[in-house]
Parts: sequence; C-alpha cells; structure tokens
Amino acid sequence: MVNTGKERAKVSLLFTWA
Repeated sequence: MVNTGKERAKVSLLFTWA
C-alpha cells in the first residue's frame, strides 16, 4: 500500500513514538 517514502516515514515516526 505504501508506494512513497513519505508515507513510510510517517508510519516510521508513529512506530518510533509508540
């Protein structure tokens, strides 16, 4: 579903914050 690095960066941030 993630085809852009930006979307992935957002998820990564969420995971890091979590």
